[in-house]
Amino acid sequence: MHMADALLSPAGGGVMWAATAVTAAYSSVKVKEDIDTKRVIILLKLKI
Repeated sequence: MHMADALLSPAGGGVMWAATAVTAAYSSVKVKEDIDTKRVIILLKLKI
């Protein structure tokens, strides 16, 4: 769902952007540590 920008304070938006950045960085590190080419090939074949 989407909501209007006016419903979210700048501080709340900043917190959410920071949380998104931390989550993306953590996920990137985990993928680099645990990459399995067989899984990637299967996902590409399934077009997920």
